[in-house]
Amino acid sequence: MENKIIITNENEKEYWIEYKKTLSPQIKEAFVVKYNNLVEYASSRIYIKNKHRRNIKLKDLIKFGSFGLLNAIDEYEPDIDIKFKNYALIGIMAFIYEEMWKIKTSPTKDIQNLINIILNENKKEER
Repeated sequence: MENKIIITNENEKEYWIEYKKTLSPQIKEAFVVKYNNLVEYASSRIYIKNKHRRNIKLKDLIKFGSFGLLNAIDEYEPDIDIKFKNYALIGIMAFIYEEMWKIKTSPTKDIQNLINIILNENKKEER
């Protein structure tokens, strides 16, 4: 039986370095487990804002958000001066909106406005 990786705030930086070197599926899975709550948060938030659109289902938004999280894990550079949580949340929400646009349900809001809202909320949380 393989040991399950648990990523904490204390060991996260080391796991990012290791993941970028090895692209270990076990480490990637551990990041998914740690940050899956961001998918739930982003999906729920977008669903609530768009529930008047009949063809939007929360489960679909969660699927889109999961792909956004996987993409954020692959694209994140630990050397940049932004926490992964913030980077991932922007990526997850942008991915969801992009997929909604593809199926013609995208709101007309500008993605840049979305990014500014998220960054402002995260600044408030960090205070």
